[in-house]
Amino acid sequence: MSTSISLPKSELLLSKSKNSSTDTIVLFLPGISGKAFSDRFQSVVDISLKTGYPIARMSAWESEADVQQKTYFHYQSAVIEALEHLHTLGYKKIIAIGKSFGGGLFLSLHHDAIIKKILWAPALGFAQVSTLEKLRNETLSQIENLKEIKLSPSFLSSDKAKLCFIHGTEDTAIPISTSRAFALANPNAHIVEVKGADHSFKTPESERELNEATEQFLRE
Repeated sequence: MSTSISLPKSELLLSKSKNSSTDTIVLFLPGISGKAFSDRFQSVVDISLKTGYPIARMSAWESEADVQQKTYFHYQSAVIEALEHLHTLGYKKIIAIGKSFGGGLFLSLHHDAIIKKILWAPALGFAQVSTLEKLRNETLSQIENLKEIKLSPSFLSSDKAKLCFIHGTEDTAIPISTSRAFALANPNAHIVEVKGADHSFKTPESERELNEATEQFLRE
C-alpha cells in the first residue's frame, strides 16, 4: 500500500505492508539526479518492507539543474520538515538511507529521531575544519563541487545515530577515502567497501552487494 503526501518543500511516497513496524520508518533520499519515486529505487522499498519497516521516499528535487537553484540549507530544512511530518504520523524513530547527495544531506544533519544512517557514497568532503556553516546558505550553483562542503571530525563524532557507509572502491566522483575518514571519526560507524564499484553501483554485482549490506544493517 502506497500513499502520496505533499509537503511545502517536498513530496513523500509512503509504502507499508501489514507486517510493518509501528513506530519506526525508513526515510530514503536519492542522489542529485532525483527520481526518488521511479522503479530505479524499487529495490530499497522491497528491502525495507522485507525487513518489516515502512518506507517513505522523499522527492525534493527533480534533477541536478533543479538542485542548483537552491541552497544546501533549503534541502536540510526539507529533510527536517519530512522528519517532523513523519513524527506526526506516529513514527518516532527514523532509519535514514541516502544515496550520494541524499546521503550527504543526512550526514550533515543531527536529529534525535534518526537512529541509523545508511549512506551510499555520501557526497560531501572531509576536513579538520568544517565548511558546512559557511556554505550552507550559498546557492548550490555557486559551489563548484559538493566536496567543498566539508564535515569535521568533531561534527561527525557528535552524531548519536549508528552509521553505515557503503562505498565503491573505484568511485571517482567521491573517493572512498572520504567515507573511510567519516567512519573513523565516529565510534558508532563502520564502512562496507564494495570492490570494483563506481559511484552509482551500476553493475549487477555491485548493486547486489549494496542491497545486501543495506539489508544487513537494517536488520541489526
